[in-house]
Amino acid sequence: MMGQDKETGRGQGPTVRVHMRMPTKRHSNEIRIGGEGPSGAESSTHRAEIRRCQRECLDEGLGGTCLVMDCPFDFGECADVATDWLVAHRDDEALVRGLAADPTLGRDPYEVTSLLTSDRHWMRIARSIPVLRSMAFARMRGYELVVHRDEVFRLALETDTPVAYEALLRMLRVAGMEVPKELRRELRAHLIGCGIGLDAWEDLLAEERFDVDELSPAMLVARDYAGLESSTYHVSWDQEEYWLLGILRLAEDDRPDPDGLRSHAFDRQDLHAFDEDVEAVRALLAGRGLDAELLGAEVRDVLKTRQGSGFHARQLLWEVLGAQAESRGDSGIWAHDVVDHALCHPSGVIRQALDRYHAHHGGSAD
Repeated sequence: MMGQDKETGRGQGPTVRVHMRMPTKRHSNEIRIGGEGPSGAESSTHRAEIRRCQRECLDEGLGGTCLVMDCPFDFGECADVATDWLVAHRDDEALVRGLAADPTLGRDPYEVTSLLTSDRHWMRIARSIPVLRSMAFARMRGYELVVHRDEVFRLALETDTPVAYEALLRMLRVAGMEVPKELRRELRAHLIGCGIGLDAWEDLLAEERFDVDELSPAMLVARDYAGLESSTYHVSWDQEEYWLLGILRLAEDDRPDPDGLRSHAFDRQDLHAFDEDVEAVRALLAGRGLDAELLGAEVRDVLKTRQGSGFHARQLLWEVLGAQAESRGDSGIWAHDVVDHALCHPSGVIRQALDRYHAHHGGSAD
């Protein structure tokens, strides 16, 4: 059995000690909450013990699977020691170039990089070891980008490699951020110079963006859902397929989360327009014998293996729908128009999703 007892740390906050059925020195776990760790000579000895433990784990290929419950050291403290050691050896050219060539981008459990656990550690590596900068960007997930955006951009431009740029753009998507306007043209030029295709990143690099005033209230909320739908795949949400998924989410519910509506500060007229637009979407789907939830599931399944139609296709669609709305005396882009166009002139992804829907659930394909 595993027993647990709580005790008060020596002026360092509460300590939780977990006793395993193994030697206490190696397998009792102390996690200190608050306060500082050992200091002076005691700290040096403690860190040396952590480094010895790390060498054992790396020799056994356990670096990437080391668990706090199986180790006497806190994993954050372990990552700090690993980062310090790596920075201290940054002038070892053979070491850092060998790490930079790791095809797992630092996840190899036999390498010290597998012990680095957070954006904070990887940001320090990006600053200190230029050769490992591309790997660091590939491992970061956005927090340091939010806090140190300008510095991260500067480091990526200095590195000037495809991996660095693609990792940077992926971080932007994960963090829900845009490329600063003054950097878009420069970054586009660097990507072209590195031989990176721009199509996958046009949503982040476009010189001109649509005005949210063009969107109906329902489309503003659908945009929020589109972002959630695309975040799983780290791709642009600004594609027809993800807009459609966002609209289908609206059609599934009587009314989305009130906080979501409140964040847009809709007035009574906006709420009325929202309800009318969503009802028109439901009517379109019902007329085709389609269920919003089931159709959404089919579109998601297709997007697991296929790319959406892209940013430029969405731009062209907006031009068509904007002209269509203007011709009937309306203004802006309406959700029911997007759905109508998707059903009458489906993209490759939507066509495949409709075929799957009819194969699985019946109904008319017309």
